[in-house]
Amino acid sequence: MPKKQDKRNSPSAEAVTEAGLEFARKGQLEKALSAFSSAIELDRTLWETYRFRGIAYGKLGRHELALKDLAPCHGKGLFTSRLPKGDLLCR
Repeated sequence: MPKKQDKRNSPSAEAVTEAGLEFARKGQLEKALSAFSSAIELDRTLWETYRFRGIAYGKLGRHELALKDLAPCHGKGLFTSRLPKGDLLCR
């Protein structure tokens, strides 16, 4: 039987997302991507984190991955970034 993870000492998905945002503010987009991906592993329902990761992918020129993250966010009304979906499609 697998052991249950002790969540008392684990960071929350929200805290990991905040760490990713701080990396992004500093221009450390690879570290931001890693943090956003970790946050999504902790909680796959955080659509804002998918949006942040999609924006980071777009800034790094990884447009297919950006679209994969941003498309579901668009349907949830979370597509408010300055990186329009159409710009990604045209690259």
